[in-house]
Amino acid sequence: MVLILALYGGVIYLVFGRFKLLPWNTTWKSISATVGLLIALIVIGALNYLTPSGRVAVHGATIEITPNVTGSVVSVAIKANTPIKKGDLLFQIDPVPFEIEVGRLEAAVVEAKTAANMLLTDLEAVEAEIDGLTVQLTFGIERRDDIVELADRGVNSQFQLQEAVSTIGQLEAGLRSAKARKQGLELRIASQIGGVDSTVAQAQQMLETARWNLRQTDVFAIEDGTVTAMVLKPGARVTKFKSALAFVPYGDRSLTGVFAQSGAHAFVPGTEVMVAMRSDPGTFFTTTIQALIPGTGEGTLATTGALPTIGQLLGSSSVVVRLKIPNDLPEHVTLLGSSGSATLITPDAGPIEPLAKILFWIKRYTNYL
Repeated sequence: MVLILALYGGVIYLVFGRFKLLPWNTTWKSISATVGLLIALIVIGALNYLTPSGRVAVHGATIEITPNVTGSVVSVAIKANTPIKKGDLLFQIDPVPFEIEVGRLEAAVVEAKTAANMLLTDLEAVEAEIDGLTVQLTFGIERRDDIVELADRGVNSQFQLQEAVSTIGQLEAGLRSAKARKQGLELRIASQIGGVDSTVAQAQQMLETARWNLRQTDVFAIEDGTVTAMVLKPGARVTKFKSALAFVPYGDRSLTGVFAQSGAHAFVPGTEVMVAMRSDPGTFFTTTIQALIPGTGEGTLATTGALPTIGQLLGSSSVVVRLKIPNDLPEHVTLLGSSGSATLITPDAGPIEPLAKILFWIKRYTNYL
């Protein structure tokens, strides 16, 4: 715009000053100012609509490294701002408490297996007890019948009969108790998961969980990247509810552009855009639009019990687009946070195109400042 006004000012100088083609009076001053304002508005509108320009920046997601277990850090294996390969050890949590838990549960598994084997022995014992009680009960019934027969002849006393009946009752009660214990043992033995005793299976699952927790004391990088802000030190206590490191993966970059809404019609995926980054002044590259971002936070309303404010309803005056990052760009150009300028020239730009290119050229070289 400064360039347009400078050109217009040059024309005014030539007409009224250099060649004095028209008088420089109040009337012509007013006309010149009005025409200059109209030219400025028309040019600004044409530039915004036919050759929209805006700001771009490189963004990337960071991965919050949060341990799966809680404990004290005993060692940190990386340094800040150094390359880290996938699978490299980041830091280690004190494994001793987890090793103790694994040992305790290993003993619990052995104990559970022993108890499961004892169930079969107990079942054999109770079956033998049932057999013995059955024999005794049969003998007791026969003896009672003999006593009754002899009592009818007056040989045995009533006391002997009562004693025989009491013995039979005790044997029957003992037999019922033994059969109940047998049923309980059979149900307990039948309680299996995949052919393994349920108590043993439960102990084994707890042991596997403890072993998994022990493995989680070593925290590894999940992909290539780096850590920029290293504040984690040995002795610090980390938890599974709070991130310990901010890991920046390589290759996860996006180029985002913010433009005025007046040029939104031109942002079609595949359209070429010229970009000049401040991290590489004097140069530019051409890329294409990947997507028009459908909305931003200014266009959304959170679900709350409060009414939205006027500020929340006003929205935004800009649109956001995602641009493709060329593969041949230098690494310093795609550093997170790198910014620059971008210009899109539509097929209908016509005489505005040279002006837009001149303005873009100026932006390229003002990146040196």
